[in-house]
Amino acid sequence: LTFTDLGITLHVRSPVIRSAFPSTLALSNERRVDLIGDTILPGDRVKFIYKGFRCQGTSDTLNTVIGGEGRAIMAEVSLPEDIGRSPWPYPPPKTGYVILKLPRRGVSTVCYLHR
Repeated sequence: LTFTDLGITLHVRSPVIRSAFPSTLALSNERRVDLIGDTILPGDRVKFIYKGFRCQGTSDTLNTVIGGEGRAIMAEVSLPEDIGRSPWPYPPPKTGYVILKLPRRGVSTVCYLHR
């Protein structure tokens, strides 16, 4: 008996958010913020903390700006490039979004929690 190469490739990626758009929001207006990255999944979370603080732990409220408390990312589904060649949902979703309403001026940092 011996191991046999099945010709199957397994793609393993670390979940990450690479950018957010828009990066400037109007004060006290509800706004969608799009998140772009790799392997964003339903259940992943983001929160917006005061600039200068570190992203750490799993608390939805630690160091958050008002209105920036932790929330689930709404992952957008991507379809396989070649339907029938790659099992869905490969490639994994690369975009998601959250809805925010921030009532105060300031600068914040986006923190990402992969569940």
